[in-house]
Amino acid sequence: MKKSKKRALISLILGGAVFCSAAVATLANSNGYGIYKNALKNLLMSRNHTMVIKAYDYFDGEKKNEVVTTEKVNLDGDAKLHRVENTDDMTYEEYFQDGHSITKHTWKGANSEKYEEDPYLIDDYISDQTPQTMASRFTGTAYYDDKTSEKFVRFMEIAADLVTGDLKNNFIYEGEQDNIHTYSITLDSFQIPEIISSGIDLITSLNNSSYDVEDLKERVEYNYTGYLYQDIVIDNLSAVVKVDDDGNIRDNNVTINVSGNDWDGNAHTWELHLDLSCCDYGTTQVDRLDTESLGDEVQKMSEYYKRTSVEETEEAID
Repeated sequence: MKKSKKRALISLILGGAVFCSAAVATLANSNGYGIYKNALKNLLMSRNHTMVIKAYDYFDGEKKNEVVTTEKVNLDGDAKLHRVENTDDMTYEEYFQDGHSITKHTWKGANSEKYEEDPYLIDDYISDQTPQTMASRFTGTAYYDDKTSEKFVRFMEIAADLVTGDLKNNFIYEGEQDNIHTYSITLDSFQIPEIISSGIDLITSLNNSSYDVEDLKERVEYNYTGYLYQDIVIDNLSAVVKVDDDGNIRDNNVTINVSGNDWDGNAHTWELHLDLSCCDYGTTQVDRLDTESLGDEVQKMSEYYKRTSVEETEEAID
C-alpha cells in the first residue's frame, strides 16, 4: 500500500508533465495541440512499433535510480511482444508468443548473491492470452479487447483539454528536418495547472498520514522521497517533442524539477527525467524466444511456484 502511494505521486508528476506538454502544443500555421495529442493517442493505440524509455532521477543533486526499457511490439504477428527492462539490480525480460507470456528475472550486483537465477517462466494460468496496446496495459485490460482502452484514451484526452487553457501558446515550434517536426516548452511553477499541484498535495498528505515522523525518518534510508514531507511544488517543467509527418512521436524528452521541505523545514530537490524514443512504426519484427533449445531453462509458472512454495515451507519447518 505504501509503495503504491509513492508510485501514485511519481505517476501524477510524470503524467501531469506529459499531459501538460500535450495540452500546450501549438504549431505555426496549424493546430499543434491537436498534432501532439493525436501523436500520443497513436502511440497508446499502436499495434506495431519499437520504443525505448529511459527514466532516471536525482535527489539533492545525487543520481538515484535509472530504468531503461526496450520494447518491440507486433500485435498482429506470431511473436507479439519482446520487452526488456534494465535497472541497477535486475533485468526483467518478457516475450509474448503462442498465446502465452514468458518472463525471466536476472539479478545483478548484491541481488545476484541473495536470489537464485530464475528460469524462463511460461504463464500457464491463463490460456490463449492476447496482448493489446499500451493503453490496454495502463488500464489493466491487456488480455481483452481495446474498447476499454479507447475509453481510457478518450478520458485522458478530455482531461488534457480541460487543463489546457491559455497554455496552448507556450509551445515553441523549432522547425523541421528530414520530415521530423520539433517543439519545445518550458513551464514555471505558476503556470502548472492547479489540479496537478493539488493532487501532489493530496497524495503527500495521504502518504504522511500513514506514518508518524519518527517512522518517516527511519524509512527515508530506502525511500528518499520521504524527505519531501511538506510544501512540495513543481518548480519547472521542460519538454522537447519530435513528431514525424505521419503524426507519430519519434522523441519525447521531459524534465521536471520538484522541491519541498522535510519535517524540520530543510529544503530538498528532486529532478526527474523521462526520455522516450520510437521508431519502426508498422515495420517492427519481434524477436522470438527459442524455447526448445533452452530445455529445462523454460518452465511452466504454475509448476515452478508450486515447487518453490513447497521448498520454502520445508525450509521454514527445518
